[in-house]
Amino acid sequence: MGIISKISSAIKKATTPKPPIDPMVRSRNLTPMQALPESEVIGTTFDRKGNIISRAPTNTPTPAQNMGTKPFNDFIVKIWADKTSDADRILAGENARRKVGLDMDIANRINPQTGKWDNNAPVMLRKHPITGKMIASIDRGLFRINNITFYDYLKRKPALLKKNGITEWDDMLDPEKNTRFAKIIYDTQGIGAWYGAK
Repeated sequence: MGIISKISSAIKKATTPKPPIDPMVRSRNLTPMQALPESEVIGTTFDRKGNIISRAPTNTPTPAQNMGTKPFNDFIVKIWADKTSDADRILAGENARRKVGLDMDIANRINPQTGKWDNNAPVMLRKHPITGKMIASIDRGLFRINNITFYDYLKRKPALLKKNGITEWDDMLDPEKNTRFAKIIYDTQGIGAWYGAK
C-alpha cells in the first residue's frame, strides 16, 4: 500500500460519521444495577453482585396506580390481610419510599448513651445467634429486617421460614419474602419490633 492510499484511507476513516453509541454498549462494564436508568431501579431487586433478581411489573399503570398506589402493595395486602394498616405504619416509619436492593442495606448506628439513631455513632455490633461471633447489625429490604433477628428466627423457626420460601439472608432482598418474614415477626413480636413504627 502506497503512501497516497494510506493518506486517502486515513482521510476517509476520519471523515466517515460514527454511529451513535448504544447506551448498553457504553455500560458493558457495569453491573445490571448500574446500567439501568434510575426510573427502572426503583422496584427492582438485586443480589450482592448487582444482578437482577426480580422487577416490579412494568405494565401500563391502572387508574388506581396513577392515584398513588404504593409499590409492592398487592402482595403486602395479600400477606398482611386485615393487618395491612400495621404494615403501612411500619413502612411509613422504616421505609416510606419503599426502596429495596442491596444498596439500601443500613448499618445500625445507635448512640449507646441516648439509645437513639446517630450517624456519628459506630456501627452497632451484636452477637450472631448461630455462630456466636460479633457482627455488624444490618437492616435489609422492604421492611428493614435486621440480620440478627433473621438469624435468630432461622435458628429457632427453620420450618416456618422454609414453608415461606425463606432459607438464607439474601432472601431478604426479595420484597415478597421480606414481606412474609416481616409478617412472621409481627405475628410473634407485634409492631413494637420496628423502631420506626413506635
